[in-house]
Amino acid sequence: MENENIFWIDGLTSSSARQVSGKVIKRIEQEIQVEILKIEYAQFPEKNVKRLRGALGIEEYAKATIRRIPNNSNKYPILIGCSMGGLIARYLIEKMDLKVKGLILLATPNKGINLSIIEKVFLRIIGPIPCVEDMRPESDFLKSLGRSSLEEYYYFFGGTNDSRVNVNSSLPFRGPKSILIDTGHAEMVNIETIMKLANVIKVLILASNQSL
Repeated sequence: MENENIFWIDGLTSSSARQVSGKVIKRIEQEIQVEILKIEYAQFPEKNVKRLRGALGIEEYAKATIRRIPNNSNKYPILIGCSMGGLIARYLIEKMDLKVKGLILLATPNKGINLSIIEKVFLRIIGPIPCVEDMRPESDFLKSLGRSSLEEYYYFFGGTNDSRVNVNSSLPFRGPKSILIDTGHAEMVNIETIMKLANVIKVLILASNQSL
């Protein structure tokens, strides 16, 4: 399993969560014996108002991302989208025609996120953050994605106790490729998830090079 193009697209997370996802990636790499490249974005929620106000919309993040992902017909990439990163990945595929071998959506708010009362008040104070607005239920961005004809190439991971992204959002299309984990949003990257992610990646690597 060499020379695969695998990209972990991070969401809007804290610096401590990024350290956790980095360790998770290393653990998965040990299981699949392939390097996973990580793409990161603005941090949320951090107490850095200036940084938050500089956050972009998901479409803009997708445009920046596609420049970092090779679109080689001889070796289509595998994308792993974590939380908002899954929406970035979906936009790349569904709107920007990125050819991939498969997409794994990890706790992705396909039907929107849940914001706490404190977060809602905070956003009223500092003003709207484009990518957060994109993730609100019934946002124009989510409506633009809708239900994709490319679902057969997607694997969905959702947490039973995820208060940020409930299972109706993370697992919008039920079926054998919808994988339910007994965990919350921040704890989604646990040992059970790691092993199941590794198994899905192996399946995609061993699959034919036929892509969407």
